[in-house]
Amino acid sequence: MKIEHNVSLKPYNSFHVDVACDTFVEIEKESELQDYLTNRNQREPLFVIGDGCNLLFVQDFHGTILKMENRGISIVDSVEGYRSVKAAAGENWDSFVRYSLENHCYGLENLALIPGKVGSVAVQNIGAYGREVCDFIDKVYAVDIKENRSLVFTKETCCFGYRDSIFKREWKGRYVITAVEFRLSAKSIPYIHYADIKHRLEGVQNVDSNIIYQVVSTIRQEKLPDIEVLGNAGSFFKNPIVEKSLFEALLSQYSDLKSFSISDSLCKLSAAQLIEKCGWKGKRLGRAGVYHKQPLVLVNHGGATGLEILKLAEKIQQDVMERFGVCLEMEVNII
Repeated sequence: MKIEHNVSLKPYNSFHVDVACDTFVEIEKESELQDYLTNRNQREPLFVIGDGCNLLFVQDFHGTILKMENRGISIVDSVEGYRSVKAAAGENWDSFVRYSLENHCYGLENLALIPGKVGSVAVQNIGAYGREVCDFIDKVYAVDIKENRSLVFTKETCCFGYRDSIFKREWKGRYVITAVEFRLSAKSIPYIHYADIKHRLEGVQNVDSNIIYQVVSTIRQEKLPDIEVLGNAGSFFKNPIVEKSLFEALLSQYSDLKSFSISDSLCKLSAAQLIEKCGWKGKRLGRAGVYHKQPLVLVNHGGATGLEILKLAEKIQQDVMERFGVCLEMEVNII
C-alpha cells in the first residue's frame, strides 16, 4: 500500500486535468484495502478510481483518492459450454480481454481496446459495437467502505442499464469493487451485426472472435485519439433515448437522422450525429475542443481546466436541445 499527500492527479485522469487531492492511496491487495479502511478518518471524503478514464475533475479533491492496483486472473469454473473467469479490479481491461481470448473464453472481443480497469467496467457498464459488459458479468466482489466487510453481488443486484449501474447511483461511494467474475462462452460465436464491423468484414472468410478483436481495435484506433497524446475520456455523452413520435417529427426536417429501435415507443438517436449537425465537430472553445474525427469525444488540446471542458459540454448540450429538443446526458462522471 502506498500513501501520499498533496498529490497532483494529472497523471491519474485521462483528460490530463491538473488538479490535486489531499491524500492518494494505492492498493495492491484486498488485505491492504481492509487495513486502510479500518484506520481511515471516516469523516474525510473518499473517491475510488481505476485509470481515471471516465471522469472529469473540475476542482481539487479535498479528501482521499483511492486507486485499486490489485492483480490476478483465473478461470474458476467450466461447465456446459461456458467458462467463469474472475479478474481483479486493478487489471487492465484490454489486457484481460486478450487473456480471455488466449484462453478460449469468448464474448468480450467487441469491447476491445476500451481504456480502464476491470473494476471500473462494472460501475460504468461499458459498451461498444453492439455489446455491453453486463451481458457477461456474473458476479461483482466488493468491500463495504463504512462497515469494512466483503460482499458478493449478483448481476441482477447490480441493476445494470445503459452505461449505468447501481454503483453509479444509489450505491455511489458506498463500495470498493475488488474483482469481477465473467461468464464467457467456451465457443467462439462472433457478434458481427454492428454496421462498422459488417463493413470491415466484407469478403473475409472464417471470421472468429480473434478477428473481431482485431477489427474493433483498428476501428477504435482510427476513430479515437490516443489518450497519451490528446487528453479525453472517450464518448462524453450517451446516445439519447427518445419517443418515436419525436424522432418522426425530426425526421421530417432531417431525412438522414439515424435511429435504433429500443421498443414500440422508444428509439435511440446518434448523439454524435446531433452534435455534428450543430456544427461542433472539430470545433474548439479555448483549450478544449471536439475531436475532428468523432464528435462524441471532447478533448484537452493542452492546459484546459476541468471547468473549461465542462463549459464546452454544457454549450453542446444547449445547442442540441435548442435545435432538436433532445437532452444529451453526460456519460462522464463530473467530480
